[in-house]
Amino acid sequence: MVLFVPLAATSPLSNIRRESKTVFSPHITSPTSEAIWPMGSVQNVTWETANLPGEKREATGIILLGHITNGSEHLDVRHPLATGFRIDQGYVPIKVPSKIPERNDYICVVFGDSGNISQRFKITKAH
Repeated sequence: MVLFVPLAATSPLSNIRRESKTVFSPHITSPTSEAIWPMGSVQNVTWETANLPGEKREATGIILLGHITNGSEHLDVRHPLATGFRIDQGYVPIKVPSKIPERNDYICVVFGDSGNISQRFKITKAH
């Protein structure tokens, strides 16, 4: 899947450094399609690092929340869930936003120097 995200100079994605020609697109292992995240809760976004190239060990990343509508990924580039974490960690805890609509088609995208999307999952109001 090709991901098109407009990158304005002020976008958090404009801070991703491309230090080599090797591209790493991590497989996201959580959230899965069974995940239900309550608004305001802390959740882990996790991804595989087994095939991480050596030159990417210290690369940092960004996680964005989005949703799929009519086959298009709507990513919230103005409010990243996490920034500046090391890709080799394989996970990062995030706080689920509180002021978003309930949906069952949310996705997380992990950007290092490329992006990969999670399975669609649900975010609900806090209980």
